[in-house]
Amino acid sequence: MGIKLNNKILNKVKIMNILNNDIYEIEQYTNILNFTPITKLKNNKTIIELINHYNLNINDFYKTNGKLYPYCYFKGFILIEIYDMSKKFFNDFRIVEIIKQRNESMNKFLLNKQYEEIFTFIDKPLRFIFYKSLFDKIPDNQKYSVFKSVYTSSEYGFNQLSRDFLDKIFKYNIAPKEWFRENVITIYRGEGDKSTSYTEACSWTINKEIADFFAHRFDSDGIIYKAKVRQQDILDYINDRNEQEILVFPENVYDVEEYYI
Repeated sequence: MGIKLNNKILNKVKIMNILNNDIYEIEQYTNILNFTPITKLKNNKTIIELINHYNLNINDFYKTNGKLYPYCYFKGFILIEIYDMSKKFFNDFRIVEIIKQRNESMNKFLLNKQYEEIFTFIDKPLRFIFYKSLFDKIPDNQKYSVFKSVYTSSEYGFNQLSRDFLDKIFKYNIAPKEWFRENVITIYRGEGDKSTSYTEACSWTINKEIADFFAHRFDSDGIIYKAKVRQQDILDYINDRNEQEILVFPENVYDVEEYYI
């Protein structure tokens, strides 16, 4: 006679399978993020005592390098910035409560395959990395909507995706490509000192004022480019951030010239 598990236990088993199969692969990014496990630090006794005091797992805490926050909690998809390894900081900022809430929410989202909700909990610099890692697990009918949500909520990281991977993503965008009346669209791109060149970038706009903003933000002495694209070559038109953004592969942009407002 087999053992019958109740739904609560079955749900926990499903969650653990997801965590073991998917998140294990993602945790290798601690090297990319330049995180050092607390357990590998010298003179870490005080920190270990603090973590143990709150009955937390020391293996989920890291020393960061090159970040504004010197420490963090990082487990699976969850990253919580920690600015001071002290009881005062943990108590004042409810770190233990936040860790518990984030893990409970993430487990629920994973179980229910609510991937857009999952990415709202992921730190912005990590979203494209994790999207790529989870791509095959995301249901086909969510692949592009999740990508679009990640793209519009992330300020950088798009260049972490290869051209081959982008080709794969845009195959799942099945929406009709009929955003404009014209067949040929005039587009603009503003580039600052550290911007990706238009010869490699996919992001343009139909609004020259928006292009001007990106060319000169951060007091940059940037350049505005004007070009054309056929509507059939546009990958997507996104206005979620009021930037009237055009996504297009570089080879489909033509008649590029510098533009002066």
